[in-house]
Amino acid sequence: MFEYAHVWLPVILFLPFGWSLSVTDCRSHRLPNRDMIKCFFLVFFTLAVLSFSGDDFSKFLEAIKVALLCLGVFVILHLMSRGQLGMGDVKYSFILGLLVGWTNPDGWMIFIWTSFAMAALWSVGKSLRREIRLGDHIAFGPFLTVATITTCLWIAF
Repeated sequence: MFEYAHVWLPVILFLPFGWSLSVTDCRSHRLPNRDMIKCFFLVFFTLAVLSFSGDDFSKFLEAIKVALLCLGVFVILHLMSRGQLGMGDVKYSFILGLLVGWTNPDGWMIFIWTSFAMAALWSVGKSLRREIRLGDHIAFGPFLTVATITTCLWIAF
């Protein structure tokens, strides 16, 4: 029973922050640093406490490794997109990488691909309905949030 709570507690605590950041990103196309810092500290310290209380520090290090991998991929994508992928999304990828690394460390590529696939499908649908045009900016934070939850749940099934 403890193992179940040990794995899912950080994800459950993240959900209100993920929802709030997603809504903010949809409305303003920004992921505020103030909110992301709160989210980061919540996730990071929850993982640290769970790791130390369970005497399994390797799981915490794995989460940090995955977060750094995700951050590296998003930095490269930011540079290649010439700023079309915002720095808020890049920073958010580190926080989400911690969660993915904690629950499903082998799923970090699934997380990245899922977020882009969902954004692409959503964009195509909006484009077909003529609600957006080629070159319009979309809020990517909600897709990152949903992809994280999907990837974290992936291991449960």
